[in-house]
Amino acid sequence: GQAIMAALRGRLSGIGIPTYVLDIPGGFGKVPIGPGYVQPSGDGYQITDWQGRLHSYRDPD
Repeated sequence: GQAIMAALRGRLSGIGIPTYVLDIPGGFGKVPIGPGYVQPSGDGYQITDWQGRLHSYRDPD
């Protein structure tokens, strides 16, 4: 998904770029995937939700 977003940013104006989001499991809401919301951590990621809470996330591959 990140590669697709990078390609879109290089070809579309800002208004035409969709928001890439992650739906945090457990009903904690959706967060935009971008700087500051997702940080690598061990074998997964630390996701910051809209209230500033941290959640562990592993890509379900």
